[in-house]
Amino acid sequence: LLNYLLWEIFRTSGCPFPENANALEFVHSFVHLWLGGHMRDPPTSANDPIFYVFHAFVDLIWEIWRQARQSREARELDYPPELPQCADPQHFGYAPMRPYNLINRDGLSNMYTDQMYRYAPRPGCSVEIPTCGSPYLFCDLRGIPHCVSKIKLNGICSGYEGLDACFNGICEMGRCVPGATPPPFVPRIELSVSQRQQIKQSEAKRHFIACFNRSPCCDRWAQEGECRKNEKYMRTFCAASCHFCTPAYNTTDECADRHISCQQWRSDGQCHGRSEEFMQENCRASCHLCQTPKTTKCSSLPNVS
Repeated sequence: LLNYLLWEIFRTSGCPFPENANALEFVHSFVHLWLGGHMRDPPTSANDPIFYVFHAFVDLIWEIWRQARQSREARELDYPPELPQCADPQHFGYAPMRPYNLINRDGLSNMYTDQMYRYAPRPGCSVEIPTCGSPYLFCDLRGIPHCVSKIKLNGICSGYEGLDACFNGICEMGRCVPGATPPPFVPRIELSVSQRQQIKQSEAKRHFIACFNRSPCCDRWAQEGECRKNEKYMRTFCAASCHFCTPAYNTTDECADRHISCQQWRSDGQCHGRSEEFMQENCRASCHLCQTPKTTKCSSLPNVS
């Protein structure tokens, strides 16, 4: 199934797998062709700003598939057989990921969505709540309700009369013309007395600041003067202890979750394995480590400058 999802672009008559016109790699290329210009040809497509928006959406589809069809381990290991009859060798797993010091397989790492970014849910709407949460989208109520990009002024809107389909305008006689469209109806929701009593004021969420140690030994190493002796290493792995950045959490509280994603990572089994040291330092509450001193397994840092 993975092969059918990713292959298609460079296949030849010798490829042993049947053609699949619905393969993601194949279908996504039609958008490149339809846009044309710099987006048409792979060597220049990244020069078009829409390239990054488009491929972020393609990556979302790929990640949804991974989450639904693969285990966490399989996401980092599964790769199509490397047959030159079915794919360009530049796409093989151990081919270099230009221009970085990586190979293509490195792009399968779970660490990207664990620690670097999240995919927002796709916008949706319903008959009861016909809004999409964006001034650039409207809810198409014809058939199954779904969110659609609004049409620019003077664009053709035939069939969308009565819907909030035009950006900064209204749909008249099949064309978007300037005018104020009334906001879509949203049913009023009455809260019960008990529900109203449960509503409490809460402080604004803090801005996320990526200032973390990556080892539970960082405080000890900092006390031993390693911030100066091994500055390059400590700047990368112990930035908080060395005051190379200012963390948003209380550094004196050793029994606390310092990262917003700690509980999710614990559920994903990150308290052990490759992320163990990071979790021992920054997710001690979630990993139930409050009774274990951080420095239990620490030793002096060798000279790694």
